[in-house]
Amino acid sequence: MHTGGHTIHFATHTQDWSFLKSLFTTAAQLGWVADSATITGDIFLIILLVMFICSLQCIRQRPGFYKLFNYTHSLFWILFLLLIVHSRDFWKWTLVPMTLYILEKIYLLKRYLPTYGRTRLISARIEDKNVLTLIIKRPKIFKFHTGEYINICLPNIINNEWHPFTISSSPERTDVLRVTTMKKYNWTKKVYEHFKTKLTHSDDDGHLTEVITNTRNIISSNEINFTEDDKDAFICVEGPFSTCTSYIFDCEHVVLIGAGIGITPYISALETLIHRLKQQRCICPHCGTVIYSQSSSQIRQPKKIDFIWVSRGVENFSWFRKILDEFEVEQESYLNSLNSNGNQQQSKYLDIHLYNTLLPCNEEATLANLPYSLVASMYEVVKDKEMETQV
Repeated sequence: MHTGGHTIHFATHTQDWSFLKSLFTTAAQLGWVADSATITGDIFLIILLVMFICSLQCIRQRPGFYKLFNYTHSLFWILFLLLIVHSRDFWKWTLVPMTLYILEKIYLLKRYLPTYGRTRLISARIEDKNVLTLIIKRPKIFKFHTGEYINICLPNIINNEWHPFTISSSPERTDVLRVTTMKKYNWTKKVYEHFKTKLTHSDDDGHLTEVITNTRNIISSNEINFTEDDKDAFICVEGPFSTCTSYIFDCEHVVLIGAGIGITPYISALETLIHRLKQQRCICPHCGTVIYSQSSSQIRQPKKIDFIWVSRGVENFSWFRKILDEFEVEQESYLNSLNSNGNQQQSKYLDIHLYNTLLPCNEEATLANLPYSLVASMYEVVKDKEMETQV
């Protein structure tokens, strides 16, 4: 709009010089420094067009083009410097926000300090053909809340690229941070392929382990354990940054709904709940009876949680099966303790709902799967567990 206004003005009010001379020279005598408003305006327009084109999704997500997007957006520094030359009073409006921005950048340099952000990977586990879990050593001075996310950088794999991921571990775990990523474009794909290649070429000295999960289709989960001197283990962490999930414990009844890899912030919440139940648990040293502190359980929030996970494949439920199993065991122990003490029959604190949406696409295949679906439904009713994942 600003450029269009000046263009129309030069086209309709120029008498002593040509239209092109008004646009590309200092003939119009506009601007704070050396009448350079038209020239600096032309440079602005070119830079903004470059930034706009490189930020388009079709460009940004092409292989190898993310760095181009990142570098071209750094041109905003040139824009601000030229704007000071372009307009007499612009510096008054930009002084405060730019000062805050510079102070923020100085503050974020702490991500390169060992106590705040510079740390290392403990392990990398390939869950399936698309999902990778990174176990990160938690920096000494790093506090976060449930569901928050961090920016991470793996400089020895892809230098100078920071990408956000939700922390799927609980704040109560003081030793590690867990980040689960899905292979999609550019960075996540490169990191996944890098560790997959490293896993393929691992030797037999104990750095390679294999875990088999008990599902209908056997899934191999391969894990790399890093040593202190492994260059690929070097990682920098920035954050944490808050999200709406951080406030779920302020409500009495919470419904957590996630699809696919989007379930990660709620896994952090489940781990926090497991930790709280374990804190309330007391074991009698004489008879081994397990009881839970009633004073703690009565004041805990929330009172009820519905955990809903929608996925396109049943094998995806194995990503966090260990945590789901652990909570089921802890919850069962908690309910048995309350009911055995003569209290009113307690309902489940957490209800887990797992939905698999990958259905056959034709009627013949649907009919062929009816017996299995019937058996699976009956098994879930009788055993109160999902037949394939045992959750």
